[in-house]
Amino acid sequence: MKKKSSMSRVIVAMICCCLLFMGISVRAETTGNVPVTYTKETSVTYPLHVKVTGKGEVSTATETLRNQTKQYDLAVDESMTFHLKADTGRKVKKVLLNGSNVEASIADNKLTVSGAEKEQTLIVEFESARKIFPQTGDSSNLVFWCILFVLSLAGIIYTYRKKIKLIKN
Repeated sequence: MKKKSSMSRVIVAMICCCLLFMGISVRAETTGNVPVTYTKETSVTYPLHVKVTGKGEVSTATETLRNQTKQYDLAVDESMTFHLKADTGRKVKKVLLNGSNVEASIADNKLTVSGAEKEQTLIVEFESARKIFPQTGDSSNLVFWCILFVLSLAGIIYTYRKKIKLIKN
C-alpha cells in the first residue's frame, strides 16, 4: 500500500507541473457590484514670506535669517516658530504679520505663526536701542535750527555793539 500512495503523489506532482508549463490558469470571478472607496489625503500649502531688516536675526529650527527675505511653505494645519534676537545695543522695532502688529504675541523672544488658507507676510525690523533724539513725529532737523539760532544771536550781538559804537562817537 505504501507503494501506491507514493506513486499517486508522483502522478499528482506531474499533473501539476504539466498544467503549470502548459499555461493553464485558474481564475475566480464574482459577479455583481462591489463598492470601492478611495481616500487620498493631500496637504495644501500656502507661502509665508519672512523679511528681516536691521541688525538682528530671526531663526527657525533649521536656519537663521539676517537682512534677507525667505519664503516658506506652510500648511493650514501646521505652525512655524521664529526666534527673534537683536544684536547688542539693538531692539525689535516692529513685527508685522499680514500688516498687523503682533508684538503682543511674542513670548520669550519667540513668535509662532499658524498656517492659513492664504499667502502670509511676516516683517521683522530691528533698530538701535539708544536714541540720540527722541522721536516726536517732527521731521525738522534740530541741529540745523540750533546752528541758525546761534548765527542769529551772533548777528544781533554784532549789530548791538555796532549801534553802541555809533552812539558813543
